[in-house]
Amino acid sequence: MLSSTETQLTWNKMRISQDQPEITLYRGFPGTGIYTWSPFVTKLEARLRFAGLSYRTESGSIRAAPRGKVPYVTVSDTNDSETNQARTMSDSGLIIQDFVKEGVLPDLNGDLTGQEKVLDSGVRALLEDKLYFLQVSSPSTLPVHCEMINQK
Repeated sequence: MLSSTETQLTWNKMRISQDQPEITLYRGFPGTGIYTWSPFVTKLEARLRFAGLSYRTESGSIRAAPRGKVPYVTVSDTNDSETNQARTMSDSGLIIQDFVKEGVLPDLNGDLTGQEKVLDSGVRALLEDKLYFLQVSSPSTLPVHCEMINQK
């Protein structure tokens, strides 16, 4: 079994040798170079950046998203007959899963034991499903909410 460093080096060599698809990330918010409060956009952007992949960002919209969620991506691949095939995917978890399966992103959980994978799933579910609203509540609105509660 390869160590995580050896796995990363092997993956980097593999990634350099193959053509990277053209990726457009739709973040759902105007402004392409600024932080987006969505933890799902942040998660996907972090994975793309950590892997050293180039991608474009566009604002996009929930109405244009395949599942009515941001982020979503459009991936343009060129197949053997040099035909450009674009496909759109949504849901950050499914996008990452698909990119790992295609070899576009490394499998960060590849070296984990079964028990560690279960723990990883539990922590991810806690952060994404239960604590999500703590991250997106703006500190600037907190005094307003406290004032409203105190008036009642």
